[in-house]
Amino acid sequence: MEMETETMELREVLSYLIQHGEIETGSPAEGIARLVIGKGSDEGLTPKQRHIYEKYAEPFFNRECRLCHIEMPTCEIIGALENGGYCSSCNKMLSNDD
Repeated sequence: MEMETETMELREVLSYLIQHGEIETGSPAEGIARLVIGKGSDEGLTPKQRHIYEKYAEPFFNRECRLCHIEMPTCEIIGALENGGYCSSCNKMLSNDD
């Protein structure tokens, strides 16, 4: 079950990155991201594909919260992209300060 959740989260984030222009439309990175979405994993990429994936997609999966500097789990990446880079806990705390 955990692997299914991770696969779903990976697909959601990559789809978000494509839809919101974080990964350039028509670029090799988009094609590789779509390949990973279809497979549900980045396993089996060629060395050239892996290099492109690591350069253009993986940085989004290794994000730290701007406030607490803790690395965010995949399930929080889209929220952080939409809220300026905060994990859910810090974003909630900042929202309560209003």
